[in-house]
Amino acid sequence: MFIERVSQVFAQHSGLSVQKIAIQGKLDNEHADHINRWLSFVSATKTKDLTFDFKSRYPREGPYDFPFKFFGAMDSSYLLSMRLSAVSLNPPVDFKA
Repeated sequence: MFIERVSQVFAQHSGLSVQKIAIQGKLDNEHADHINRWLSFVSATKTKDLTFDFKSRYPREGPYDFPFKFFGAMDSSYLLSMRLSAVSLNPPVDFKA
């Protein structure tokens, strides 16, 4: 239900940009398809401040693997702040932040 609600809120957004998105919940890599769609929304709305706080005590499929490909495929210069919790970070060797 939580995932559907977040997706509904994003689908109803009609503005051009978003200042801040903060999502807190017990999410893991099992939910990657949904989270990746949310990252596409972050990109499309040029969100400036992003927080993903996925406190999952017993993840079924491990922590969410943050897809660094999103930074290669989009202009992330607008993203000023990003806070991640309970997220797996495995940047490619050639990643430059």
